Amino acid sequence: MAHYLTDAELERTAPAEVASFKGPVPTQIVSNGEFNPPPQTREQRRVESRVDALAGDLAPRHGLSRRQFLASSAGMAAAFLAMNDVFGPVFDVQRAEAATPGLADARAQALAGQLIVDARRTSSATTSSRRGCSTWRSTPSSTGTAGSGASPRWPASSSRTT
Repeated sequence: MAHYLTDAELERTAPAEVASFKGPVPTQIVSNGEFNPPPQTREQRRVESRVDALAGDLAPRHGLSRRQFLASSAGMAAAFLAMNDVFGPVFDVQRAEAATPGLADARAQALAGQLIVDARRTSSATTSSRRGCSTWRSTPSSTGTAGSGASPRWPASSSRTT
């Protein structure tokens, strides 16, 4: 993997496994070695603190360690509650889901049959390694340029694979 950070910047970074809060949701941006992440925001610190406080309060009610609690459905519900406390009512979650043993698991089971469709388009015609990608074939073009709807015309000596 290419690194775009200087040696000095790399020295100031730490892996996410050791540098960040061990909660059910990330509470700060971490680096993948390509960029230096911004510092944790005030809101991110508030979410982290709130998740930590909820875990300390609720884990004993479940008979779990803090770590076990944060890895459970109830821990995820606590993280949603913390984010709602900081950012407003974004997530449909009740305190009872985090506080009552088994309630978050029961809700998760009730919702398990939902069909979730991820309809994001994640490919780019300009980065496709397949010649004549089907998304390019919808309308032919005499120029064959990217974005025209035409198949790209690679030279016979191209190193691209088919």
